[in-house]
Amino acid sequence: MKALTIWQPWASLIIIGALRADVRRRHYRRFAGAPAPGERIVIHSATRAVRRHEVEQLLNRLREDPLLIDRLARPFLNKLWLSEGCQGAIFGCGLGTATIGDAVEIEDHTYAWLMERPRPWARPVPAAGSQGFWRWPFEVEGELSRSA
Repeated sequence: MKALTIWQPWASLIIIGALRADVRRRHYRRFAGAPAPGERIVIHSATRAVRRHEVEQLLNRLREDPLLIDRLARPFLNKLWLSEGCQGAIFGCGLGTATIGDAVEIEDHTYAWLMERPRPWARPVPAAGSQGFWRWPFEVEGELSRSA
């Protein structure tokens, strides 16, 4: 299964169903080994620290951003905002899977990579990430690997 490393808090927002897409500067099919639309991928959280101003920006645009679902995102972002140094997120782990949809151009050379039907895992799985799409080294298909 392919994996995609995403900075926090966006990785967690995708896996809890609060963010409908990952926004990047190019279409994901331009990456070597890119998945096909409809393929399930692992959502992996990067080790990069959360920046407080990014959480603040997300909170400020919750009601106007069509990619964010306010009722799901707000509790997570508020908890993160209130944690010491915004360290309430999980880093360097597979968080679950999502189905990658198409990439939609939302601005000139900016694409929303649609993420659908997220399945959070019961426990994060520590793993080193990589840029672009990469091969997830562990089995993930069994029902025991997913949360209920």
